[in-house]
Amino acid sequence: MLLPFRLPLLISGVLSDIGTMTLPLSMILIGSLLAAIRFNEFKQLMKNKYIWYASAAKLILIPLTLVPFLWLPVSTIVIGVALLVTATPSAPTVPMFAQKYGGDVTFSSVIVATTTILCVITVPILYAMILLVR
Repeated sequence: MLLPFRLPLLISGVLSDIGTMTLPLSMILIGSLLAAIRFNEFKQLMKNKYIWYASAAKLILIPLTLVPFLWLPVSTIVIGVALLVTATPSAPTVPMFAQKYGGDVTFSSVIVATTTILCVITVPILYAMILLVR
């Protein structure tokens, strides 16, 4: 964008295709990491209180810090987008970074899966709250 010229169509097309593949490939990676977890290990991880603390912080606590801004004279769309973006699940790249830098891949994969499943509940509730306040 900052260059005084445009990239050739072939190069910009390849870069666009790579960017389009990022999310599906990361979801495939998380799926393969979750598939490698044994059921007993998964059950044990779901009892870990830190997974639930992290999920609650990501999906409830952080978005609730933006609620006071709903009463400011700011566009509903701007506040709504900010609130809903903070309520999205953990990034699917977290397990990839954990794997690259020697972290706990299993733990991070379960957190991403948990926040993804729970956001089906929390995002509609936050959206309804935006509609009620505005």
